[in-house]
Amino acid sequence: MNAAKATEGVTLDARGPALIGRAGAMATVVDALAQPAALVLIEGEAGIGKSRLVDECLATPALRDLRVLMAVCPDLREPFPLGAVVDGLRLFHDRLGALDLSPLAGALRPLFPEWSTLLPPALESLADPQETRHRLFRALTELIDALGIDVLVVEDAHWADAATLDWLLMLCASRAGGRSIVATYRPSDVSERSPLLRLTSRLPRRMTQERVSLEPLDVPQTRAFVASMFSDTEVSEKFAAFLREHTGGIPLAVEQTVRLMRDRRDIFRTETGWRRRLMAELQVPPTVRDSVLERVARFSAATRAVLQASAVLEAPSDERLIAAVAGLDEHATRDSLAEALASGLMRETARGAFAFRHVLASRAVADAIPIPTRRLLHERAAVSLRDREHPPAVRLCRHFREAGDVAEWFRYAEASAELALESGDDQTGVALLHELLTTAEHPVDRRVRLAQKLGQAATLTAEPLFGLGELVREALEQVLADPGLPAGERGEIRLRLGQLLLHLGSFEDGMADVEAAVPDLEHRPALAVQAMLLLATPFTGAWPAARHLAWMDRAVTLLPHLRAPADRQAFLIGHVLSLLLLGEEEGW
Repeated sequence: MNAAKATEGVTLDARGPALIGRAGAMATVVDALAQPAALVLIEGEAGIGKSRLVDECLATPALRDLRVLMAVCPDLREPFPLGAVVDGLRLFHDRLGALDLSPLAGALRPLFPEWSTLLPPALESLADPQETRHRLFRALTELIDALGIDVLVVEDAHWADAATLDWLLMLCASRAGGRSIVATYRPSDVSERSPLLRLTSRLPRRMTQERVSLEPLDVPQTRAFVASMFSDTEVSEKFAAFLREHTGGIPLAVEQTVRLMRDRRDIFRTETGWRRRLMAELQVPPTVRDSVLERVARFSAATRAVLQASAVLEAPSDERLIAAVAGLDEHATRDSLAEALASGLMRETARGAFAFRHVLASRAVADAIPIPTRRLLHERAAVSLRDREHPPAVRLCRHFREAGDVAEWFRYAEASAELALESGDDQTGVALLHELLTTAEHPVDRRVRLAQKLGQAATLTAEPLFGLGELVREALEQVLADPGLPAGERGEIRLRLGQLLLHLGSFEDGMADVEAAVPDLEHRPALAVQAMLLLATPFTGAWPAARHLAWMDRAVTLLPHLRAPADRQAFLIGHVLSLLLLGEEEGW
């Protein structure tokens, strides 16, 4: 068989393969969502078809009229608090003006600054971060109730931030509105400390729960899957077995491998169906990444530029943004985007918004871009997004950082850290502040401000910091090593360091740092009292009671200098607690 004969008629269905081997899973999901208030957990490895299953179920006649909020969690080193939910809700912007929202919705202003003219006035700040987060969650719940959301889909929940997962737990507990929740995730990517386990390991009291675990395709299913990609249905069992062996039966890997073989003309038609060339002549990529990169290399330069731009952008983007990042004109972008869509690598996620069909493919393309070129693409993305009417802070933070623009990255990252802390995602906030403090050089005043913020955030969190705590300790110690720090600022930072060490269980070192901070807090009575009350508290038996009581007496002398009611109340509580721990009758 000559080459022309071997490849004649090799056509693939541009719409992609059929959904194979998922009839039972699809029936389970559709039946669950057809009734109100269900929690559907869909688990499986990367490329197994979790998102495809959700899309197919929601397109069935039984569910197609439901109003769906789609929250897709990106793979970020430090996920933005509630970022996926916020991005999903932005698609409902046109309906916001018709909603009757209570004053509680004013708590949403930090999440949706572009909706300032449509939301109620901002609410007063709360002293308790937990109360602030709970209020924010209630406001989000009110918003989705007002929008009439029937199904909340959280895709790639293993990458979700803690605030999003806590909100889902609250929704499951309340069952407000009778809505259903669908969460897709990879069990292998869920750490043992992930809040997602609290969602997956408990049966909700007021919701039905269905768990769907997607397994790889077997040989007959792989055969049917591949046959659906061709213009006819004849695929040999031997070829299907070969694909199953080399791809593990992962639908994404099977699809990408077959497309690559088609592009390389490694498959051909015989009288009994499609066959592959001799195994010795065929190199099937061991991973989806290899498959994607080889396919990308065969596109035109313009199409490769569109794919690289889309990979750098990650989030679904319109033609105008893709063109700006790719450095192409409108005509070239449209033609190249059409080619990328026809290839199956990209898809239209919403009207006028395009992205890679799979995160794995996007990551493979992005990682293969030379570093100088990748920085340039991130810079273009950042500038284009910044110039838009409603600049997305979280995306700008990422793009400016990857572009190496420290000043702009700092601007957006600090705002992101503050919002993370306000929403109760302490670990993300602490991690962002630590990165800000340690990644770039800063003037003394900014360095001091960041160190104070970091120290306070790290000591106030109720969440365990694990290895992050030691990193914060090192960062604060480095700041304190600067002999030019003003005394008052040095005292506060050393106090925060001591509090952190106490938080981490290093009581002797913690008490030493707190004690060393007191002389520098002479003109800051509120902080001085905090330090003295810590020193008056017997964390261990290392100090005699008289030493603790001496610090208590010193704190009492500063009480007249405490003007704020909150400071005076904190003093009274700490005073009584220390006396009780020391066994003093005065505490009663």
